[in-house]
Amino acid sequence: MEILAILSSLAYTVLYLLESAWCWPLAILGSAIYFYLCRKANLQGESWLQLFYVGFAVYGWINATAAFQHPEWKITHHLLFLLGAIVLWQLSFLVLKKRNSALPQLDGFVLAFALAGTVLQILYIESNWYYFIAVNSISIYTYWTRGLKKSIVLYLVYLGLSIYGIIH
Repeated sequence: MEILAILSSLAYTVLYLLESAWCWPLAILGSAIYFYLCRKANLQGESWLQLFYVGFAVYGWINATAAFQHPEWKITHHLLFLLGAIVLWQLSFLVLKKRNSALPQLDGFVLAFALAGTVLQILYIESNWYYFIAVNSISIYTYWTRGLKKSIVLYLVYLGLSIYGIIH
């Protein structure tokens, strides 16, 4: 099951980079499987994140257009968005710590910054890749420590694709 999640998620990211609306159904499939896998590994923040991903992917699919638009944000928008992500990270940490998540600080970081990056991604704001560089780097460690070792390959590829997304 982990292999199917990896392949679906990787195909989603590649198709997103190619600006294909077909990326969204693959995001739904991969995220639904990862929801199950993260619940099983007691990564509560990650499992919640996967549910959000399913919702965002449905939104992206419904609102997909033939041509991806790339709006520009002012620096103040970016700073406020970053501040919101930091606040969400700390709130997530407190909730996850109370719920005995395996890695509450890191799990909260991934939850908050991946949500922020995903919102930017469905709005086609290119700075989403910076959020995903941080998220993918932390996810490599969290997945390793929780026994999802095959998924580390996916997150290494994601890290490379995030860097490619910034350069491209």
